[in-house]
Amino acid sequence: MAFDLKAYRVFIASPGGLDKERKAFREVIQRYNEQEANHRGVQFISVGWETNPGGAGRAQRLINEQVRESDFFVLLLCDHWGTPPAELGTPEYHGYQSGTEEEYEVARQCLADEERPMTDIMCCFKAVDPGKLSDPGQQLQKVLAFKKRVGRTKELMYREFDELSLFENLLRTKLSEWLRNHEAGEMDTEPPPELPEVGGESDAVATHPEPTNTRELVNEAKTLADVGKRIEAEERFARAITRGDDAYAFNAYGLFLIRVGRLGQAQAMFERVLQLGAGYHDEEVIAIAYGNLGNVLRTRGDLDGAEEMHRKSLEIEERLGLPEGMASDYGNLGTVLLTRGDLDGAEEMYRKSLEIEERLGQLEGMANAYGNLGIVLKTRGDLDGARSYWQQALSLYERIGMPQMIARVQEWIEQLGLSAEDGASRSSKEDDEA
Repeated sequence: MAFDLKAYRVFIASPGGLDKERKAFREVIQRYNEQEANHRGVQFISVGWETNPGGAGRAQRLINEQVRESDFFVLLLCDHWGTPPAELGTPEYHGYQSGTEEEYEVARQCLADEERPMTDIMCCFKAVDPGKLSDPGQQLQKVLAFKKRVGRTKELMYREFDELSLFENLLRTKLSEWLRNHEAGEMDTEPPPELPEVGGESDAVATHPEPTNTRELVNEAKTLADVGKRIEAEERFARAITRGDDAYAFNAYGLFLIRVGRLGQAQAMFERVLQLGAGYHDEEVIAIAYGNLGNVLRTRGDLDGAEEMHRKSLEIEERLGLPEGMASDYGNLGTVLLTRGDLDGAEEMYRKSLEIEERLGQLEGMANAYGNLGIVLKTRGDLDGARSYWQQALSLYERIGMPQMIARVQEWIEQLGLSAEDGASRSSKEDDEA
């Protein structure tokens, strides 16, 4: 039986060098249509320069018309900005430094124009090789300047990816959001903020003072990351690892990459730490690398690999007599076992971690262990036990002054109250029925 489909055009703009991503863009949309969108009355149509039918006139003008006719716009950038779509001094030159930039500006104008169908803009940056970041050329400098601008002005939100599968997941998530908005009748959006002029010192890639040592670069990078200047932070991290032999720098960069969700690159950093530790015969460095690799593998869903890494780390920490490392390893193993559903094993690991943290007087470690034990007991259905542990964790976080963790644990405790009320309500209803 025939039925109507609401069609939405999704335009992808990118400079050269991203052919795999453009192919994945088309394939993800096709699969999403078949698996999710079509039977719910929607068809997403992939559009880009490849679909330009051609014709008389300036090629970029024809592509811009495709943008104006599109409902959604996906901007994809890496280390290349592109070349101007027309030569300086010609009537076709409109001041844009690349065709991709011109397409983005056209999309922004359409987004603010109520007469146009443009509804949303998605922006993704493919991770750049650290070697290029440490000494960016002109093309990469333009990308970084744009990235800093959109981060500063909030003219659009962007995501980063370091593996093709992550880009595919980001796109599927966005398609799902657009489909839900269609079904809810919420396709209209507020106009974007006024676009600032490009250029000026604030958009330039910062010049780095020379000379400076690796530890100074890493410490500066951490400070920048903590205040939200992720692009500048990564530039420092990339420069810090250029020597190639500082395990501290690679480890710090890996932890930063975990924070921003680029697990593939993080894993590569920790694998380098492992190589350096083995080369230096430094078992403490090797243990740190195993522990961090375990965290990456757990996040990626490889629980067997994660457990292997954490147990290797624990074996070294125990042999060297390093209680702080042992406490961390026990806690990490507990989380792996909890994820696997082994509540008894998880509780045993968390209690061993708590015992060491208490002996060391480490308040944050104690709070983390109490919080994890509360999760185990809640999963078992022991709400009173979970509340007791979480209240102990909350008290410690308040003493330390960790507002994010305070808010999180308070939310857990409040949810317990709701669960208890639901349970009491169900019990009362069952008594009445009896």
